[in-house]
Amino acid sequence: MLNYIIRRMLYAVPIILGVIVLTFVIFRMTQSPEAIAVIKLGPKATKMAKDQFIKNEGLDQPMPEQLVKHVKKLLTFDLGVSWKTGRSLKDTFLSGLVPSLLITLPGDRVENGYR
Repeated sequence: MLNYIIRRMLYAVPIILGVIVLTFVIFRMTQSPEAIAVIKLGPKATKMAKDQFIKNEGLDQPMPEQLVKHVKKLLTFDLGVSWKTGRSLKDTFLSGLVPSLLITLPGDRVENGYR
């Protein structure tokens, strides 16, 4: 049983990395750095402010370099800050974790019984 669990976890690694790469590429190809800057700074932001944001976020770097930085941040659980709300994504995730578990776990117990 332990071998099965380890094998399944090892199979999951390339799948997770593939999903990370795919979503990163899709997001970067559908949103230009300027569009991302407008989302963060608002439509009335100056050209200088947009350029500074793009430089600070590393959006002016080549895409493979951005991807490597992105994966490193994910592996260290540095989820960054929401460009839209300015709130830490880690805090946002953790604040929704307890309510999600409170909804999910009782349903799981009902579905699978109280073994």
